[in-house]
Amino acid sequence: MILSLGGNVFAIYAHVQPGSIKVKPGQQVRRGDVLASLGNSGFSYEPHLHFQIADADGLAGEGLPYVFSGYESFGINVADKPLDPSKHHSVKGRFPVTDEVISFPAR
Repeated sequence: MILSLGGNVFAIYAHVQPGSIKVKPGQQVRRGDVLASLGNSGFSYEPHLHFQIADADGLAGEGLPYVFSGYESFGINVADKPLDPSKHHSVKGRFPVTDEVISFPAR
């Protein structure tokens, strides 16, 4: 799924569940809107999201820098061991690290 952010800037969401997209072409979306459900395409055992900001509306675009205002971290997924959801914590001022399991607070 690709969203136009204006000015030749696009948000690309890969691995969404087929048939789960909740928005329609041309619809305005706001921070916190549910866009789709995570899927499990590719070589993966778990639903996950590949996200990118780019300067074109497809995979040929160059990635652009972006920041998150904050997120909830559930820890690093190591060797597919279950994470303890009670140990999540809020994170601000840093980008998620490889294999970190995160979520964004509901609005």
